[in-house]
Amino acid sequence: MARKKLIRFKEALEFDNVYALEKLSDFKFAKGYKKKILEIGCGHGLFSLEYAKNNPDTFVLGIDVKLDRIFKGANIGIQEGLKNLYFFRCPVVFLKDHLKNIKFDEIWITFPDPHSKLSGIKKRLTFDFCLNIYKSLLTDSGYVYLKTDSVLMYNYTLFQINKYNLNFTDFTFVNEYPISYDFKTVFEMKYLNLGKKIKRLKFNLKNFKLK
Repeated sequence: MARKKLIRFKEALEFDNVYALEKLSDFKFAKGYKKKILEIGCGHGLFSLEYAKNNPDTFVLGIDVKLDRIFKGANIGIQEGLKNLYFFRCPVVFLKDHLKNIKFDEIWITFPDPHSKLSGIKKRLTFDFCLNIYKSLLTDSGYVYLKTDSVLMYNYTLFQINKYNLNFTDFTFVNEYPISYDFKTVFEMKYLNLGKKIKRLKFNLKNFKLK
């Protein structure tokens, strides 16, 4: 298994639609697209893949720290000729440094690790530090979208929204929501098969100020 991961790691770095800290890009070519979206913690990249397929005039960038996972979505993207789909291996903490040439219309956080232990709060992808990074990457009218099966992650994000008095919409208990929520991830399909309810939040960071 370790050897297979290493092979995929090396192959992914050779893909034209994959970048990493070892293979940087200024992403200036993204300016030619009408709309730009960013997926944080994209994993195998299936959500980004579906988004790109359904929105060919949108620049789609999936972020993850594991190249062997990114390999799957990137490989399918190449096979299907998706010129608007890209991936970037980069921790969230470095995104401001490497994506300063792009302002995104949407940032998607799809099924993040809720880090259930108290010591893991600062690792949650809607922690204050992360929200501050997202704000720097979003247009003023842009939104962050969260999909999660975790009650803890959902409630914590609601707490953050209320803490900073952010404009938000909760799509968890309604039947109508943006169609992009229907683009599935590997984890989502697993959780749906287990009968888990998916929680959906959308919020704007225009009023966010780090305390």
